[in-house]
Amino acid sequence: MAYSPRINSKKALKGYIERALGSPVLKINIADVQVDDRIDDALELFWQYHADGIRRIFYKHQITQDDINNQGVTLPRNVMSVLRVLPVDGQDVLAINNLQYVMYITDIMDVRRFNGEGLSAYANTMSYLNTIGDLFNYEKVITFNMNDHFLSMQADWNLIKVGDWFLVECYVFIDPETYGDTWNNYWLKQYCVALCKKQWGWNIWKYGNNQLPGGVTINAEGIYNEGKADVQALEDRLRDEFELPVDMFMG
Repeated sequence: MAYSPRINSKKALKGYIERALGSPVLKINIADVQVDDRIDDALELFWQYHADGIRRIFYKHQITQDDINNQGVTLPRNVMSVLRVLPVDGQDVLAINNLQYVMYITDIMDVRRFNGEGLSAYANTMSYLNTIGDLFNYEKVITFNMNDHFLSMQADWNLIKVGDWFLVECYVFIDPETYGDTWNNYWLKQYCVALCKKQWGWNIWKYGNNQLPGGVTINAEGIYNEGKADVQALEDRLRDEFELPVDMFMG
């Protein structure tokens, strides 16, 4: 039987948070909307830094007249960062108009260079091509900001036609509403609990250490400080154990 986690929805996660904080034995003094806010805060950090919060994909886009007019493309809202743009048909419009680049490629790909040299010539040629690509930087002349979702490409837009296709290599965040198992991520669950514990302590801070009906004394400052310490410990663990290397996340 396929594995099905118990926490596979936002509603289930909220129930888990309440039980982790002591409900129904204790009354948790935190509003439902505050729990929603803290879960949203946790997701933001999860998407930004946790390796399981994002996926590397190739997004296929067909050029429209608006793209040509704007000299860029508006990407879906779930795109976090862009690595590079590749033409589907193999013609790189970002560099094809560079005559010096074309000259170098023509010289290197001269068929006479391969006569009698076998795979060693091919390996050397591919190495040269990579070097030339880095020199002209033609795959990286792009800018993207996830706040406006706009990908700007520094290309000769006179060479780009309506209907052309591009592949955008990018990172997208994992939407837990689509992939419910995301809610069961252990770090995400514990971080949500820590944020809500901190919020709970802040909510009841005004009561101090006053005794409540029934003889119960709540240490608001202690709850707040414990939640704050849990939050810091989990954030440290996120960066030490679950964050992707810096050079893997560009754009």
